[in-house]
Amino acid sequence: GNVLVVGGYNNKYSILNFCEMYNINTNQWSIVTPMNYKRMNHRIVKLNDGRILVVGGYGSLTNENNMGLNTCEIYDPINNTWTVVNNMNKERINHSMLCLSDNRVLVFGGSFGHTMISEIEEYNVEQNMWSVINNLQQPRELHDSLLLDNEHVLISYGRNFDQYLSQAEKYNIVTNEFVPIRNSYSSRLHSTPILLDNSKILITGGYDNDNTFLTITEIYNP
Repeated sequence: GNVLVVGGYNNKYSILNFCEMYNINTNQWSIVTPMNYKRMNHRIVKLNDGRILVVGGYGSLTNENNMGLNTCEIYDPINNTWTVVNNMNKERINHSMLCLSDNRVLVFGGSFGHTMISEIEEYNVEQNMWSVINNLQQPRELHDSLLLDNEHVLISYGRNFDQYLSQAEKYNIVTNEFVPIRNSYSSRLHSTPILLDNSKILITGGYDNDNTFLTITEIYNP
C-alpha cells in the first residue's frame, strides 16, 4: 500500500502544492506531481475508483482575496496526474468530508473568513457537479464526521466561532434529514472518532476551550 501526503505549509509559513508518496512495503518516500493549487487546512478523500479528491483549504495566509478556496482537484495515482474539477459552491477551510459507497462525496460545514458555514454539499463524481443539499443544524468547523452505516453520518464536536460544541448531529444520507440524538459529555476540537466492531463509536483526544489537551474518552451508542 501507498500513502499520499499533499500540501500543507513549511517552517517559513509558505503554503505548498508539494506532494509525496510513501510506499509501506519498501519504506521509501518519492516525490509525485504537485497539485495545481497550493493549499493547507484542506480535506482529502479516496474515491471508490482509487483516485484522490482534494477540496478547499487556505490558498494564502496574506492575501485576503485568496485565503479560502473552493477549488477541487483529483489525483490519479496510476498516471501520476492532477485534474482540476468543478468548484464547490462555498469556499471552505476546516470542513469535513466523506466518500459514500455509491461514490457520492459529502462535505460538511467549515468556515470562510469571518463566516461559519452550515451548508452541506454533495459532489457527483460521474457528473462532476456540486450541489447544496441541506444545512447542518449547528454551523461548525474543526469537527468530526464519521460514516456509521449505509444510512447515517455522525457529525460531532467542533466550534462555532468561540463556542466549543458538545452538540452532535446524526444525518440520514438516504432521506437527507437529521435524526435527534443526545449531546456528548464534553466539547472538544481535533478529536478522533473510531467505529468499533460492535457499531459503537469511541471518541478520543482533542482539546477544550481552555486549550487543555484531553485524556477523557467517550463512547457513543447509536
